[in-house]
Amino acid sequence: MVSMPQTNDPGAKLRIAGFILVTLLVFLLHVQTIGFKFVMWDDDISIYRNTHLVGLNWDTLLWAFTNVDLTMRYMPLTLVGWLITYDISGLAPWAFHLGNLLLFSLSAGLLFLLILELLDIAGHSASNTAGPDSKPWKIYFASMIGALLWACHPLRVEMVAWANERGYCQAVFFLLWALLLYIKQTKAGERRRKMFLSISSALLYLFSLLSHPIGISVFLAIFLIDAIKKSKKSLYLEKRSGLVLKSVFFLEAVVVGGITLAARLKGAGLWTGAVGLSKFGIWERLSQAMYIVTYYVFKPLIPFHLTPFYVDLIDFDPFSPLFISSAAFALGVTLLLFLFRSKSKGLWYAWLAHLALLLPVMGFTEHPHYPADRYGVLQALVPSIVFAFWFVRARAGLALRTGVSLSLAAVALLSWASFEQAGTWRNSKILFSHMLRLMPGSAHYCRADVQERFARYLKEKGDLEDAIKHIEAASRNRPNDVALLLDYGAWLEELGRPGKALDIYRRAKVLAPGSARCHYLYGRLLSKMGKNTPALAELEEAVRLDPGKAWFHNDLGIALLKAHKLKRAFNEIKHALELRPLDRAIQKNFKSVRSLLKSAQMEKNH
Repeated sequence: MVSMPQTNDPGAKLRIAGFILVTLLVFLLHVQTIGFKFVMWDDDISIYRNTHLVGLNWDTLLWAFTNVDLTMRYMPLTLVGWLITYDISGLAPWAFHLGNLLLFSLSAGLLFLLILELLDIAGHSASNTAGPDSKPWKIYFASMIGALLWACHPLRVEMVAWANERGYCQAVFFLLWALLLYIKQTKAGERRRKMFLSISSALLYLFSLLSHPIGISVFLAIFLIDAIKKSKKSLYLEKRSGLVLKSVFFLEAVVVGGITLAARLKGAGLWTGAVGLSKFGIWERLSQAMYIVTYYVFKPLIPFHLTPFYVDLIDFDPFSPLFISSAAFALGVTLLLFLFRSKSKGLWYAWLAHLALLLPVMGFTEHPHYPADRYGVLQALVPSIVFAFWFVRARAGLALRTGVSLSLAAVALLSWASFEQAGTWRNSKILFSHMLRLMPGSAHYCRADVQERFARYLKEKGDLEDAIKHIEAASRNRPNDVALLLDYGAWLEELGRPGKALDIYRRAKVLAPGSARCHYLYGRLLSKMGKNTPALAELEEAVRLDPGKAWFHNDLGIALLKAHKLKRAFNEIKHALELRPLDRAIQKNFKSVRSLLKSAQMEKNH
């Protein structure tokens, strides 16, 4: 299915060399990621605590193609990719990172070939040496720099260095391959070859969509590829033959996009359903979309303070200056380029591609929404291609020399920034510290989410003292979160601070008086502290609220035993054992209380 240059092509060796060079440079830039750990920012949910990730078999294959709960999107081939990775290396982080790196590096090489093809159909062929604007070195240089500007940009780091984002790497890889074959089929003369390339292109586009639906609007951009063609006559002749392939792309996008949309609207697993218009109106959605359109114009130009979590769209006022100016920019540029489209056809096409490729991430179904770095991966192809077209048309002289120097400097600077940015993904501690440093102090709920995950990571690593500091900070930012408070109290108990833990449980009980767990933890700690009478009341309330919990009955039995209510204690622990007959701790307690009861009965009989 790969369509590499033929050996009888005069430029075949240069194209192969360029593909290898671009791929290798990008691989070396990001090779440090192979040594990175998993991070407790969704890697835990998707990969190393995913109970379905046990290797590829019929059951897990069925799960991959029927599951939308895990990712909120339909992306079965990504799940299959993880299953295969597990078969090869188990849960070794290096293997999951290596998969991302290989797919992304190869995508950069494919982009180099794609830009060459786009330049060729626009009349800039590397095999044509007629005229000063058609020098082969300019075309190869422009294609290589265009691909590197895309691949070496810091906004690409997230999808490479974050193991969880295999879907983006895989989807982009198949998508660029599909587009490359699409262009080749438009130039194929032999019918059988044209058919082979068309089928291969359609299959690869489907593989891309099944890896991640980020490319569901790419079929719109395909029309722009045809529009690049210099000859209107050739466009007319190919219009009919390409209509079937475009229709197939459209149907694939509709089917996969429809499954994803249905899953998103319904909500399942970890995710709630999409918000209704009553909570998030049409104007708010349009304002958010125009913000996204503007954001991905300017953010790539100032790629600083990058983080996986941006809070601009968490809670916003569509009539604030920021969102009014974003809407004015998006609408103004669209109108201006439309009015002057005959004189600036290239910019008009580029802007249409910008809009089309951002369509899936504009957040029409999302609130809150996050303008993540990875969401701009397809849109970022546009400026890279625009650069290549500008460069090959640059006249020899100062402008061309300046262009060469500036483009090389840009690649070098972006590569340095990407290398530094990748380091923030080395492990959870570095990542969470980085996120908290950049997150506004006013974003209380969002900070609490990061602080809680940071705390759980530190506790797993055995650093309970620091873990408590972060969970305490999280509880301050999310003071009404009862589950968070209860975990905070339990950790304080574990650290040997029962007095403070008791205060935390008391706060939680006030917030949620109907919570069985609140009464249970409060009563259990009172019992440990020797306050048996109030402990009994709390534990009895916990059992009343939730009689199906074995440990509620077990600990009530222990408290009753301390109160010398032996028979009731026996009955409670017996009930706990009936609920969890294989629990060794409860078995031991039952044997002890049964022995005490028998001894008491023997004494009574004597």
